[in-house]
Amino acid sequence: MPRKAKEMVETETETVESPTDVGELSLPQQAEHLGGLQFTIEETETVIGQPLKGELLTAYRRGTLLEEAKVREAIKRLAIRGSSPAQKQYVDLTEQTKRANRRRRRPPK
Repeated sequence: MPRKAKEMVETETETVESPTDVGELSLPQQAEHLGGLQFTIEETETVIGQPLKGELLTAYRRGTLLEEAKVREAIKRLAIRGSSPAQKQYVDLTEQTKRANRRRRRPPK
């Protein structure tokens, strides 16, 4: 029996989402879900049988970014708790974001 997208599975240490039967989801939901699992655009297109354009590409990107945000939140939590590797990674992410924002603000030549 296929599992539902929002079903949760209890483990000894944490609650994690169970695997999703992507066939139960709409095409944009499938693109977002597979993007969140960090599949490539080509792999996602193969699974859903559609090119990622327009709404599907936006959903795919949303999925990748939302899952990346969860990872960044975990890095931040570990950094606050004193993890040196997480602190370094968080500082690196902060600098990367600052550089990207500065490039975006530059006036066109």
